[in-house]
Amino acid sequence: MIIWTSVLVVVTGVFVVFTLLKPLTPPEELAYSRAFLRIRKQALSKTRRPFPVPARSPVDSDQRVPASHTAGPVAWEISREAVEVHLDCRPDSEIRLSKDAKQLRLNGSVCKRNTEITESEIRNESNGFSATVFKTAATSFTTDYISLQKGLNKIRILHYLKNGAREEHQLHAYVE
Repeated sequence: MIIWTSVLVVVTGVFVVFTLLKPLTPPEELAYSRAFLRIRKQALSKTRRPFPVPARSPVDSDQRVPASHTAGPVAWEISREAVEVHLDCRPDSEIRLSKDAKQLRLNGSVCKRNTEITESEIRNESNGFSATVFKTAATSFTTDYISLQKGLNKIRILHYLKNGAREEHQLHAYVE
């Protein structure tokens, strides 16, 4: 054991000595790399675009939602095959996914204020897949990845609340 330790110390010491004895980078190279980074930064700033915000669909006049909420679920790709969807408070929602989408992760919160989730059931009725639901806070949740099939995926979201009420939502996810 002492021999191995000695070998490691010698190898590390040799590496450190060579690193310290290596000639310094010439100032011309540093200036070139700084100029390159400055030009690259300017080029990127010209090509940057604002993040696309989903269009708002009409909401019933008797339904009140904060102005910061969009009407409808918001989806974004994690990878070509996985999509994450943030649910809103509408009982029925629809999203269209690319043909490569094979999995879906849901997250959101309950719509009734000051009520805690006691239990949740989320199931893709089209293929029978039951999701594992994780509480991220007293009123919010996320799921594991839900398997999708081509075509229509009817996903039923059911929350049992601490006050005894139930909240049920349907999400229709179309995989083209």
